[in-house]
Amino acid sequence: MVCRDLAREVLLKLNDEFHQAICAQASGSARLVRFLYLTVMPLGYRLYYRTSPERQRASQEFHADIIAAFRARDPDQVRRLLEQHVLEARDFLLSIA
Repeated sequence: MVCRDLAREVLLKLNDEFHQAICAQASGSARLVRFLYLTVMPLGYRLYYRTSPERQRASQEFHADIIAAFRARDPDQVRRLLEQHVLEARDFLLSIA
């Protein structure tokens, strides 16, 4: 159980770092990143913690695909993947509301 909790904490930290980096890259605004970190990210933690392992894996795959699109310098693909990721998160929020 301790190992599973530790693994989840590591995933949460990586998830947080990923979203902060994306926000910083996309916005170029330290103020926006701080706002998101203080307001939106705590919700993300709670949601990510409540999701199934399958949903967590799907989120991690999205992140890997988004990073690959950034590395490929393909802004259209980055935009498509980010939009899809955000819409899936929205749908999840609506499904548990």
